[in-house]
Amino acid sequence: MAPRPIPHSILSSSATLFPAIRPHPIQKTPLETSAEKVAKYSKILKLSNCRHAVSNALLRLAQLNCPMRVFEKCQTEKRLQRFEGNVECLYQVNILKRKFEELRRKEESEKFGKKAAKLELKEEEYDPEFSGSNGLKTTIMEMYAEYKPTPIIGKFNR
Repeated sequence: MAPRPIPHSILSSSATLFPAIRPHPIQKTPLETSAEKVAKYSKILKLSNCRHAVSNALLRLAQLNCPMRVFEKCQTEKRLQRFEGNVECLYQVNILKRKFEELRRKEESEKFGKKAAKLELKEEEYDPEFSGSNGLKTTIMEMYAEYKPTPIIGKFNR
């Protein structure tokens, strides 16, 4: 039995000059593994001078979840040393370094059968109860903790 002919309207669109290509149902696009992504982004860090490409590679590396040996195999940590002095990338480089520390800590604890000590990756938050400095300014602020407005002389009020 011969396959049914496909109507012309499905194969071509009147809005474009290019005929619509019918996707093959069996054909699938190959997905990248995490190791391939780490290798790709590490290579970008090694070769690229484009600020946007480097920033994107650092962001993607921070988002990947894979074991530390994958990062070590691709020498990602070595590639990060190139960007340590770069102010624009410093924040992302620090995030990646903390991620590597956490992965190492996790692997070491798994070796010895202990629970993984969790390293929080969140930023330092401002705590109004504790101020970082114990200088003169802090002492003055503690003395005058409550704000009392200065009374205004009557001739300025209208």
